[in-house]
Amino acid sequence: MIRTPSTIAGFRAPCRIRCLGLAALIGAVGTSGCGEKEPPVVPPRATTVTVTPATAEFNALGATVQLSAQVHDQNGQVMAGAPVTWSSGSTGIATVSAAGLVTAAGNGTTTITATSGSASGSATATVEQVVAGVRVSPDWLAVEAGDTARLGAAGLDARGNEVPDVGFEWSSSDTSVAAVDASGLVRGVRVGAATVTAASGEWRDSSRVAVLSADPLDHHAVVTASLPERPFVQLTVGGTEGSTETVGTLSMTLNPDVFPVIVSRGDRTAGVLVAGSALGEGRVIAFPGQDFLSSGDRATLLGKASGDRLLANAVRWAGAKRAAPLRLLVDNQRIADVLEGAGFEEVEVVGSGNSNARNWSAEALADVDVAVVQTNEWGTAHLVEQSVAPLRTFAESGGGLVVAASALHWNWWIEQHHGPLTANVLLRGTGISWNEDSIEEIESASTDFDVHDLIPANVWTEYVDGVRLGGDKMALLPPLFQGALDLGLTGELDRALTRLVRETPALPTSSAAPEARLAAETGQTLGPYEWPEIHPWAAVFPGEPAPGAERVDATVAVDATWSGFPADGSRYERHIALGFYAPPGALVTIEVPSEHATGDLKVSVGELHDRLTRAAHPVWERAPRLRRTFPVADRQTGITNAYGGSIALVVPADYTGTIPVTVRGAIPMAMYTAGDSDAGGWHAALDAGAPQAIIRKPGGLRFVISAENARAITDPGEVSAFWDGFQQHHAELAGGPPTGAAEHIWIFDPQVGHGYANAGWPRINYPLHAEVWVLVPGTATGRSWLAALPDEGPTYHVAPPPSNYSPWEHGVDWWLFGHELGHIWQTEDWGSGKNYPEIGEVGVNLFTIYTLNAYLFGGGDSTLISSPDPAVSTVDHAALAHLRWPTADLFERLSMYRQLVVEFGWSSMKQVFHSYYDPEYPRSTYGGGLDGFAIRFSAIVQRDPVGFFRHWEYPLSESAAETIRSFGYEEWLPPGW
Repeated sequence: MIRTPSTIAGFRAPCRIRCLGLAALIGAVGTSGCGEKEPPVVPPRATTVTVTPATAEFNALGATVQLSAQVHDQNGQVMAGAPVTWSSGSTGIATVSAAGLVTAAGNGTTTITATSGSASGSATATVEQVVAGVRVSPDWLAVEAGDTARLGAAGLDARGNEVPDVGFEWSSSDTSVAAVDASGLVRGVRVGAATVTAASGEWRDSSRVAVLSADPLDHHAVVTASLPERPFVQLTVGGTEGSTETVGTLSMTLNPDVFPVIVSRGDRTAGVLVAGSALGEGRVIAFPGQDFLSSGDRATLLGKASGDRLLANAVRWAGAKRAAPLRLLVDNQRIADVLEGAGFEEVEVVGSGNSNARNWSAEALADVDVAVVQTNEWGTAHLVEQSVAPLRTFAESGGGLVVAASALHWNWWIEQHHGPLTANVLLRGTGISWNEDSIEEIESASTDFDVHDLIPANVWTEYVDGVRLGGDKMALLPPLFQGALDLGLTGELDRALTRLVRETPALPTSSAAPEARLAAETGQTLGPYEWPEIHPWAAVFPGEPAPGAERVDATVAVDATWSGFPADGSRYERHIALGFYAPPGALVTIEVPSEHATGDLKVSVGELHDRLTRAAHPVWERAPRLRRTFPVADRQTGITNAYGGSIALVVPADYTGTIPVTVRGAIPMAMYTAGDSDAGGWHAALDAGAPQAIIRKPGGLRFVISAENARAITDPGEVSAFWDGFQQHHAELAGGPPTGAAEHIWIFDPQVGHGYANAGWPRINYPLHAEVWVLVPGTATGRSWLAALPDEGPTYHVAPPPSNYSPWEHGVDWWLFGHELGHIWQTEDWGSGKNYPEIGEVGVNLFTIYTLNAYLFGGGDSTLISSPDPAVSTVDHAALAHLRWPTADLFERLSMYRQLVVEFGWSSMKQVFHSYYDPEYPRSTYGGGLDGFAIRFSAIVQRDPVGFFRHWEYPLSESAAETIRSFGYEEWLPPGW
């Protein structure tokens, strides 16, 4: 074998080679001699970390201490530049930065650690706050005498952080003004100012406490300061227009905080014009009209010395619980100018959107002390629904409110768009609300009266206790009945109602009598509630139920689908009779499924008779308001009417579906429905005891009649059929879209409020005696007389019909029914709206003459058989030649139309009426209104009647005359003209 050097024993060459290689690797370190083994070289490593200082103590949160860390290797040598990581055992106690800066975060002890590699060191951090100051909040507090409010106190460390669990000693500089307990609860003792202090050791802080009077007399004094006894002398309401319907009155109810400020007071009345109260921690002042805060020229109370001073006083009183200087946010610049002139420095006008609604948001109110709010001006809403909640929260938290509103204007123009008066919602719970009324003058309003004498709670107590009250106090009572109900004071309420019933004057009575006004207003506003006794006016009208009439529970299905009616028929709000009668003063319950309990539906009790105002009706022959309406906002709705009445479900025009309605506690009512009921069943239902009955045709006419007169007829179906034919003749002349499903209701009134009778949606209010005439078709005698009318012709009638009435002998006032029913078909072209003054009570009688001529008396196309008076039923052109439109009375103006009928016929007149709905006669060419009639008549009869209208001095415009002449027809004048 061949041997290599490595296989030869003892050969040392490899050792040399190894030594040379190592020498080359370690270079400058040198070489080891071959034959000696060298120890390995160990690099330095972090072995210990020393943190200085080893302890850190903090007496305030946010205080800092800088720590440092020194790293040593295994040989005890300092490792300069060695990386270090810092950490805290509890960052809730202390935090540490990457550079070792420790910051106190919370009381306690923790470890701060510095780490380098696998080595670490630590320091102890102890945080223990030490009180270095005290803070009391708020620094200014207002409290009424007898009330309490709490102050808060906090101990503060050197950096202003609150120190937990600090005990305080509380003290007052004047305990006869303000006392304070060990918890910081301050109690106002008497009017004045005191300093309340909280102390912790050597440290202390204070709050200035103002104790305000809780006496309404003192509140009144502040708001009326420097005002004359009669602040509005020589001032009017309504501004430049002189309207008497811009300022109304306020209602005060049972609330311990409410008080009157300015009152219009007489022997028999008292109207509250300004009132104050509390809302949570805040104060409120209310004005009953737009004139108090109006931005426009039509307002008269701003810019006048007394009006300006009243506003400034109101703001100061409302802001008394906030520290000066007060920060004000106001509705308009006019208010701002007045308040700046009164010395207020921080006044800002609130922002508004395109709709004029003001921005009373929480953000807008954030730094405000008093808000001056105008609810509405004329038909414009300034305070809308979404602003109510933030304003209430603002006041409840201590902010002041000064609020003006016109409830009457809101009802006229705004309620349909924005719901109930927002000012009433805003001040709910304060004891103040706005009445929907107006006053004619404010000059008699006074600040000089015994405030305690008119505090609602005092007035109520006196009345319940049987004290004889003057008319001024009686005028304040009506809202207190509802206030007692709201507070659950049913025992007091029953005592008060019993007194009211027994002191109610018999009808007829003076509407100025305080007892009569109390009986009327309480009957209209109280409830729902079961009266302990029946209101005495119910027996007069609409009548009391028969003795023993049973109250029942029943369910009916209300069809609101519009089924059976033309798709293009008119849609109106419907008052759908349920067939039940609410007894006088009874609490009746209406139940509907939850899907219908949205507030869209309402329930009415009683009919929509005219409202009898005190000013227009010095004597009341019946209760002045006979209808109550309640929204269906819950599955169960209580309803009450002090006088009783038929119950109807009020359904919006766009509402559809079948609605199950359960009625509990009402009397069944005899209700005849044409095409569905029979006379026998209707007569039997009269025995249930309701004082009224109904005859109706769905989508046609409904008659609400007395049960007594209902018993005197034999066939209600004949009544419905006859008057349906009467109505259809009116519709035949009018033309236009098909009638809708909403019924028109005929009611009969012992005291019509406006005229002899009046019409409006959805009812016609006739005099009570007209009920006898309406029921003539219901008896055999009446039907035989009606059948003879074409032969007998028109006859005179006796009004009112006597107790032994016979149509053969005493006749019927047909013009009454024809005229009022004619109003239902009037349009802007025929006397409603802007054309009413010219022909509102003229053109309507064309319907009367047409129906009487064609339906009752069998007349022809050119006859006017409608009256026993020849001057009505015939036309003498020569005798009419002297008449002129501007000076003619209503009947004389009607003669112009009668001339046209006898010459051109009813067929032409019908075509004129119908042309307004005919696309072949567009308004762009043929016009509307008074001009439109003349143009359309000319086009249809193909004659030129310009000379005829000019002779009459009819208000025909020159452009209309030119249009007629452009037709090129032959000129026409009546014979002999």
